[in-house]
Amino acid sequence: DDSGRHVGGVAGKARPPDRIEHVRVPVLDRCAGEDQPVVGRALERADREIGRAARHGGKLAILFLDLDGFKGINDTLGHAAGDRVLRAAAERLQNGLRPSDMASRPVELEPAEHAPAGSTEVARLGGDEFTALLCNIADAGEALLVAQRICALMRRPYRLGDREVSSSASIGIAVYPEDGLDAATLLQHADTAMYHAKTSGRDNALIYRVSLTDTLVQRMDLEASLRLALPRQGTLMWSDDMVI
Repeated sequence: DDSGRHVGGVAGKARPPDRIEHVRVPVLDRCAGEDQPVVGRALERADREIGRAARHGGKLAILFLDLDGFKGINDTLGHAAGDRVLRAAAERLQNGLRPSDMASRPVELEPAEHAPAGSTEVARLGGDEFTALLCNIADAGEALLVAQRICALMRRPYRLGDREVSSSASIGIAVYPEDGLDAATLLQHADTAMYHAKTSGRDNALIYRVSLTDTLVQRMDLEASLRLALPRQGTLMWSDDMVI
């Protein structure tokens, strides 16, 4: 884009994701059979990591993930089927956040002052939304590589008994310090980038940039203006065949 950051592509010289060291952390709520780190806890963890990054000149990223098409699966096949998809999606998210050769021997979360390079924490925010914290990344391109790998995993069909269902993921990425200096701002910006990834065709990952927020605010202002103007003016819309 015009700021020099790459969206939907690789920015800078990112480390290959299979060389990133990841950590195994609790994910999800009842869908994974474990305690869910609530939003407040996830933000507290992110703010602690931001403090470490600030002291040592590091970078981190927050990913905001939304499952595409999940509502249709849940509404059509029922909540039990939806929960099975969420469990499978959580497992895929974990696999996407750590290299394959680490899957059988995960590294436990360390209480040390310095988090391991590429360490992660993930949480389910509710519904079909997830967030992941990537610590000690080199740049936004490294987070994008991880997000693209997650997208590839999420688009694989889910087996539900004798039936297969398809879904995908839209992911937004916000990086400290470029996109925010606190966890709440980063999460908001990652959410904004996810929204644009979804409206741009889904099954995609986008890095946040300020123009995404500007576009969203302009759209909200336009919708608000239309809601106010139409009742006052009694505007009619018509064609040759019909009047609304």
